[in-house]
Amino acid sequence: MGRNRKDLTRPETYWSKYPLYVIATEGEVTEKIYFTGAFRRKNIRMPILETTKGNSSPEKVLKRLIRYKNKYNASPDELWLVIDRDSWEKKSLETIKRECESKGFNLMISNPCFELWLLLHQNNPKQPLTGKDCEREIKKFIPGFSKSNYNLSGLLENINKAINNAKCLDHKNAINHAPSTKVFELVEKLVSEGDA
Repeated sequence: MGRNRKDLTRPETYWSKYPLYVIATEGEVTEKIYFTGAFRRKNIRMPILETTKGNSSPEKVLKRLIRYKNKYNASPDELWLVIDRDSWEKKSLETIKRECESKGFNLMISNPCFELWLLLHQNNPKQPLTGKDCEREIKKFIPGFSKSNYNLSGLLENINKAINNAKCLDHKNAINHAPSTKVFELVEKLVSEGDA
């Protein structure tokens, strides 16, 4: 006896009703600490596809996101790519930007690096910075900061300040302009889903 077609359809679950934000990161830990720590709430689904074994090139980060989309049939607007500018060639990043635009993925480039986003929770730098500059400045308000282990308490109370500081930077062309970051676009959406 054949199975009823109704048995083959997957019912909507309680969990599937919540918004989905899939984040593929260039970094192994820093971004995951921030997003999972700042937005650990029951009303958001937020898988983090972090880099492992040094597979951090923008092309490999994009491939992880594409694999997730194909495996889970995720909507392109739910997919977010987090890339640093400092380590990669301009040509490579421009290629990734075009691919993301053609696929409808969200690209967040930070120039020079994701740590700039963390710094914006306290400061609003105008001059170009290196990744080491950002880390040195962060250590002034997060003692003992390291990319693989840091305390979010000095950041969480200033998320809206970071969003406003990022908007004041020239984020329209993060590939060429530093300091700049588009991380605020995702964070603003996450904050709108409820209090951070």
